[in-house]
This record gives sequence, C-alpha cells and structure tokens, in this order.
Amino acid sequence: MLLQYRVLPAVTALVREKARFHAGSLRIEWAAQYPQVFDEQEERIAANQAGGHFFEWFAAVHLYETTGWLSLVESYQFKIQKWKRNVLQKLGASELLEFFDSQGKAGFGRRQAPDLLVYAPDLSEFYFCEVKGPKDRLRPVQIEYFRAMAKAAGGKEVVILPVELSI
Repeated sequence: MLLQYRVLPAVTALVREKARFHAGSLRIEWAAQYPQVFDEQEERIAANQAGGHFFEWFAAVHLYETTGWLSLVESYQFKIQKWKRNVLQKLGASELLEFFDSQGKAGFGRRQAPDLLVYAPDLSEFYFCEVKGPKDRLRPVQIEYFRAMAKAAGGKEVVILPVELSI
C-alpha cells in the first residue's frame, strides 16, 4: 500500500509571530484563546522545548480558524497523553491506539505520528496533518511510518501543510 497524501496550499506565518511565540506571549495568548486545542500540558511542553512547536501550533490555529476543526498537537500517540487518547477513543480509533501501543514491536521504535490529528468537533471524522516549515521535508522514514499508521487507522488521509515565513 502506497501512502496517499495530499499537499495543501502553503500558509504564511510572520517572522514576528514566531518570535512572539518563542518569547512566550503568543503561545500564552493562543493557549487562552483556543483551550479546546491547547491544554495546560501542551502549553508546558511548548514552553519547555525552546525553539520548537511554532509551526505546529500555527497550523492548528489556522485549521481551526478556516475549518472549525480541532487538532491534537503532537505526542497524541503516547499513553501519558490521557486526554488526547480519550479523544482518539471517542473517534473510534481503537485500532490506531493498538498500533501506537505496539509500534516498537512492529519495528517503528519511538517514531512520531504526524504533527496534528485534525478532527471534526462532533467527532465524526479525522485525518492526519504533517506540518512542514520552510526548511523541512517529508523523509522516507516518515513515509514508511505514516503508511503503516494510516492503514491501522482504516486508511485515513495524511495531508501535508507547508508553512512559509514572511517578514
């Protein structure tokens, strides 16, 4: 089975937004404005891992603002993320959870799922979204992992969302 993925039109973030996010003010603002997307644990992770997460958070906000769909941002595959895994259960993704729980045995180690799991607010549908910043590309190991993961999710779509930076 080949991984079928679709590349969405690129969206543009501003360099000053990225700077505000890493300084903390935009991250705190987004966490307050979008509590249905970013919980306290998500905000804490982003605060403690300096230099990352901006593009993923930007994409989650963009997708929410343009479609009304919610996102689980990163690390939704891990058991410690109880509220995210609860959403996966409600989405009827038990086979996907089983895949995540046994991925080490399947030879995938601790590979990361796509950056976002995007879902309808009524929990009727979901898809995966891999966010790619200006210098980031889809790697062969990601394609291999995403293929197996999408199959475990019943053939759910993987989309790629490029995010460009502008002054």
